[in-house]
Amino acid sequence: MRRGRTASSLTDAEADLAERYVRILELLARLNPARTASTVHGCLMAAQALISEAKQLHAALTAMQSRGQDEVFNHVLARTLRHLEADKYLARLELSG
Repeated sequence: MRRGRTASSLTDAEADLAERYVRILELLARLNPARTASTVHGCLMAAQALISEAKQLHAALTAMQSRGQDEVFNHVLARTLRHLEADKYLARLELSG
């Protein structure tokens, strides 16, 4: 994904976790029918991409677990998510009206 945009203190699996999480937020924002007018085709494409991203997120978490990582360091990942502009997509997930 966007290796150059994530914090260098993260392992590859942690960086992948953060990047996949942001991508999932982006796709969920595209699927939010309460925010914008959407076409069925556009929602279908986002849903298909969401499945793929969820599988890759699962792979990143599996890699972390297989290396013996028992916890996600939320303060480090939160900083990374801010760096990746996750808040931009979270705002689009809100219900309007």
